[in-house]
Amino acid sequence: MAKALSGNFQDKLIVAMVVALMMAVGGVGYLYGQLTAIRGGTVLGGDDKQVVQAPTAAAAPAPTNVDEATWQEVMKNGVAERGSGDAKVTMVEFTDFQCPYCKRHFDETEPLIVKDYIDAGKIKYIVHDLPLPFHPNAHIAAEAARCAADQNKYWEMHDTLFAKQDEWANSSDPKSAFSDFAGEVEINVANFDACVASGKHKQAVDDDLALANKAGATGTPTFVVNGELLVGAQPYASFQAVLDKALSQ
Repeated sequence: MAKALSGNFQDKLIVAMVVALMMAVGGVGYLYGQLTAIRGGTVLGGDDKQVVQAPTAAAAPAPTNVDEATWQEVMKNGVAERGSGDAKVTMVEFTDFQCPYCKRHFDETEPLIVKDYIDAGKIKYIVHDLPLPFHPNAHIAAEAARCAADQNKYWEMHDTLFAKQDEWANSSDPKSAFSDFAGEVEINVANFDACVASGKHKQAVDDDLALANKAGATGTPTFVVNGELLVGAQPYASFQAVLDKALSQ
């Protein structure tokens, strides 16, 4: 009798252990699904089969309006501008020369905007500075671009700073690289170096920072098209939609 009871107890114990193991496996699956959801993925399928689907890219945020008084201020005193002065649409960029997303916009999207809208005479394009505080060389780069502008070479320096961003962005002596760039864009290097060293344009860059904050531009690149904000290195199609909308109004 004792042996029968012992065997019966062992059978029940085995069954209980199997049930507990199954519950544990189910619990792990549930927790995995919850963790995946928290990270942005979606769990598809039933309890016996789960497939993890990677999150899709978030849609570009809809532009928001800048108040009219601020917009009028934004259109004044830009670092530089190009395009048609009579254009019905004005596009403003707040940029940071050390920002990798600004470089991506420069590399991938800006050439298309220049070709289809600026050179075509459809829009006026204005640049303002927004050197972010965690980019230690961005402020002095903005000053350097303005020193080049003093010799009518802003766009040449603008393009060189972005094209060669990796040569100076993390340098402990970016002014040396800027001096080399000045020679490459064929301006008076001695005058350029003196301008950068003097801090001549520091206040102007600081004024742009204050204006950016007033306009709601807190990250780079930020664009304003006829008073509407478009934030980030958006694909060309996003700019087409906003610019064509403004041109049609």
